[in-house]
Amino acid sequence: GLTALEVADARTFFQPDAGLFTPEVVRAWSDARMRRGAAELTEALRAQGHAEARVKVAETRLDRTSGTVELRIEVEEGPVWRVTEAIVRVEGTELDVPEVELALVGETWVRTRSLDAGQGLRRRYQTLGFPDVRVEWDAVPAGLTESGEREVKVTARVETGPRVRVGEVGFTGAVRTRPELLERRARKLRPGDWFDPAEVEAARLRLARLGVFRRVETREDDVPGTDRRAVVFELREEAPWEAAWMLGYGSYEQARVGLEVARNNLWGLAHRTRFEAVQSLKGTRADYRYTVPTFFDDTVEATGRVFGLRREEQSFDRVEYGASVEARREVPWIRAVGTGGFTYEVLRAEDVELGTTASEVDDATVASVDLGLSRDKRDNPILPRAGWRWGIQSQFALPELGSEVRYERLEMALAWHRALGDERWMHVGVYQGLLFSGDEEVPLNKLFFPGGESSIRGYQQGEATQRDADGRFVGVRSSWLVNLELEQLVTGRWTAVVFVDTLGTAVDTNEWPGDETLVSAGLGVRYQSPIGPLRLEYGRNLNPRPGDASGTLHFSIGFPF
Repeated sequence: GLTALEVADARTFFQPDAGLFTPEVVRAWSDARMRRGAAELTEALRAQGHAEARVKVAETRLDRTSGTVELRIEVEEGPVWRVTEAIVRVEGTELDVPEVELALVGETWVRTRSLDAGQGLRRRYQTLGFPDVRVEWDAVPAGLTESGEREVKVTARVETGPRVRVGEVGFTGAVRTRPELLERRARKLRPGDWFDPAEVEAARLRLARLGVFRRVETREDDVPGTDRRAVVFELREEAPWEAAWMLGYGSYEQARVGLEVARNNLWGLAHRTRFEAVQSLKGTRADYRYTVPTFFDDTVEATGRVFGLRREEQSFDRVEYGASVEARREVPWIRAVGTGGFTYEVLRAEDVELGTTASEVDDATVASVDLGLSRDKRDNPILPRAGWRWGIQSQFALPELGSEVRYERLEMALAWHRALGDERWMHVGVYQGLLFSGDEEVPLNKLFFPGGESSIRGYQQGEATQRDADGRFVGVRSSWLVNLELEQLVTGRWTAVVFVDTLGTAVDTNEWPGDETLVSAGLGVRYQSPIGPLRLEYGRNLNPRPGDASGTLHFSIGFPF
């Protein structure tokens, strides 16, 4: 009797899959599991609008020799419930509120739709000062239509509860944080205003975004004999000092070890400072940051940074050090995060064995304006399974600001993830890097040197850049990359992946999209750890150049894009 769902999808409620190699314990039979499977299938049908759906295990046959169990499942879907009339009845207030129209007529009647409509009704009355408003639904079925659907009349009963004003606003647990900072974050909660739970939650989130509290919770207390409700924010501050060791591994830099030391809530103003030092077999990096979370106003966060780097690349040693300031704020009209700043840095390339040209310099002081914009809608930043992320980062080096060179460097990236059922996922990454300078020289350090575990995986880091006539590597000014992955659950936390990486490069941006294209394809296995996937992948080069490896084996930690 099943038509609303595919049989294969319905079978998973009783015979679950946990990858290509599903452990027997996952499919072990028990009467309780079968009842749970029937209940879950019933809910799945009701989510399709079959409110009268019934599922039962009609027959169970056990083979005691082999231990296998055969089931016969009977499904009565019933008709789809279709809304023909929707009305709202308000109880508890005589306040003149404009009539609410429910956009439900013609829709199937399912639980999620009632929850969404109910939330809209609650918000309407909460903004008017009714924080305890409740919405209950009555659905009265009628006869069947000619198409076999059930006509349904739904009524939303709104019980507003008392109208409440904001009382006193207080804070507990803030030992090292200045009261004026807390009050500024909760300034929209003014005593005497109508009480709106959304404003209370917004203030709680503003406090949490200061980054100096381990916990931010709210308590609401009615003031006896009045129409007021006090709000108390219960805070638990982070430890003033934090330190952590960092361990990592990558195919090129190999083992990495580092130390991070952070100081929280300086001066009681939620200022933060952090020092980080990392040593690998290929390089040394140090970074110091001082962050002010409320710069000018609550919407802007400012960070000052001092940094230094020395790393052995494939054909030169990279040396970079300098300082920068950056402001960060949300851009609400596109729901993105914007950054803007200034960087002053010294860029030097030592022991250069590249096929350099006259348009590159190996020692330069750069002063630049940096702009960025990004948005992240992934379901999980460590292990993305659905959603997307995009980002744009630009750097403008200007002699008017003290730079010895003039150039514009632009990087754009997009990542997209989608589930293909419960056991496999598709991942797509797109990247474009461009460096513009006209006829002027540019620092060698700012050229692109693609290749590596998070780039085109048939090559080690930097080895996919172009070569000159003598086979020496040459930095490029245009680099685009497309990563395609199909990931399959194997068992437990183990997955397998097949991928294709395509890279296009050009020594001159005027030759965009590129005069050389490389393609790698490969396989890999991943273990989904709490710190990100542990990846073992082999990329095979499909069109290697003279001097290129046939392929590369990578072991690394973290998602590639």
